[in-house]
Amino acid sequence: MELVFAPLDVIGILLGVVAAVDFILLITIFLNRKKNDGARFFIVAAFFVATWVLSMFFFRAISDVEILIIPTKALYVVGIIIVHFLLLFSYEFLSGTREAVSRLMYIMLTAITLVLVLLIIFTDSIIAGVEFAQNGKVVSFGLLYIPYSIMMLTYLIITYSNFFNRAALFMRNNNKVGHRQLMYVIVGTGVSIFLGLIFDIILPYFGDFRGYWFGPVMNILFVAATTYAILKHHLFNLKVIATEIFIFSLWVVMLSRALSSLTATDQAINIGVLLATILIGILLIRSVLKEVETREQIELLAQDLKVTNERLKELDVLKSQFLSIASHDLRAPLTTIRNFMSLLLDGTYGKIPQAADEGMRQVFERATEMAKSVDDYLNVSRIEQGKMKYDFAETDLVKIISDTAQPFKSIAEKKGLSFALRTPADLKPIPAKADEGKLHEAFSLLIDNAIKYTPEGAVTVSVQRTGDPSTTPAQGANGYGAGRVQVIIKDTGVGISKETMPKLFKLFSTGEESRKVNTSSTGVGLYVAKAIMEAHKGTLRAESEGEGKGSAFIVELPVLG
Repeated sequence: MELVFAPLDVIGILLGVVAAVDFILLITIFLNRKKNDGARFFIVAAFFVATWVLSMFFFRAISDVEILIIPTKALYVVGIIIVHFLLLFSYEFLSGTREAVSRLMYIMLTAITLVLVLLIIFTDSIIAGVEFAQNGKVVSFGLLYIPYSIMMLTYLIITYSNFFNRAALFMRNNNKVGHRQLMYVIVGTGVSIFLGLIFDIILPYFGDFRGYWFGPVMNILFVAATTYAILKHHLFNLKVIATEIFIFSLWVVMLSRALSSLTATDQAINIGVLLATILIGILLIRSVLKEVETREQIELLAQDLKVTNERLKELDVLKSQFLSIASHDLRAPLTTIRNFMSLLLDGTYGKIPQAADEGMRQVFERATEMAKSVDDYLNVSRIEQGKMKYDFAETDLVKIISDTAQPFKSIAEKKGLSFALRTPADLKPIPAKADEGKLHEAFSLLIDNAIKYTPEGAVTVSVQRTGDPSTTPAQGANGYGAGRVQVIIKDTGVGISKETMPKLFKLFSTGEESRKVNTSSTGVGLYVAKAIMEAHKGTLRAESEGEGKGSAFIVELPVLG
């Protein structure tokens, strides 16, 4: 039997080109497939898409009616196989979001597809025959053609339902890359298959074969969409593809040189170079694949880190809100307790028995300490939310520090410590623009800490001018002069270790040496004090020679002149 081909026309050429491009795309997808079942199904579907186009090419080219039945049946066999594997692919699209097809469903779908394929190949129940007519080649259909078409349509409806569900899932998970990739798959395959249904399934049933070739030709849309996804949205990695093409081309060149060698010596050399090129090429491709895989993992980690950072910011806001609400709720009852205990201790409600007096004083002192802690937490909340309010006005820093330090003298002496306040000898005012209440709060905290963490010895508070006091305010930045005031709170207490120093002013950070003396330390006070000094355009730092060697907290603030 002689195989007779009709003259090649424009449509035939176009079909041949589309088939060739489809197979090139198939090889690209195969070489750069992802390691999941969805990629396997997509590769098989892409193979049969290329086969579908090739079958239409031979259907139009073959002139022998006896042989023509082969590409005719191949068109419909390949058609049901394409939608079958697209359906499986839709169930397992992309790792991390896939739903594994159950074994029962897989067997059932495969059985249905296999039955339809066998019916097409070995019976006339779906494709009855093909003949030449006046208007071209005409296919006649059997009784099961309509069930075949309905089954194909059902596969497609389920497939695209799964695709759109995946697209919605990607949007909910903010996976923009996955969503773009899937939309290109939907558009590329959807348009091609929709046209195939119209021109290859529906219209032929009514005897219209004029656009029989249109569906396979328009498969180029699938190629274009997938290629665009490769280049634009990294459906497969372009760097790997370029490396593979380069290596394969190099192998072909070296092989051709080896085969065309004129002498045995040249041939041996060229074969040796070819083997070396193959080895180096394999290593290079593996290296690029590893690099790409590492980069993809880094991108995933970066995306996870971004989500985690956003979540941490949300939690940080919630923490600040919680601190604010909890502190407010604690402050009111504490104030009531302190006021009532103060009235009892002052004798407003009558004389208290001596045995109860000490207990009430302990309650009053604990309530006072707790009130201070509540104020610290409120300040933390305000600082972090940017709601800390300052009432800046011209004031005297010497007076603020003196008024703050004086009440601590009796507290220190009661503990057996010597306490000294050293101010400038001339006691002249040092003018500054400051919030007097906030500075009083910060200095109180620093002096209180010095006494609290000094078991024995001395605490000294000293004030001195630094810089050039003759500089006028206009010469300094922000209305301040070049001169500054330095306040040093020095003690002979537990000191600060090298490990604790870097995190000393961080929120909720407490050193081992401080916890030994004050187990209730929260690590809030120094954080608040530093924030207050920085709001005054000043600095707060600490110095210590180590544990047990005391410490010094140095404050520097700008002055007005």
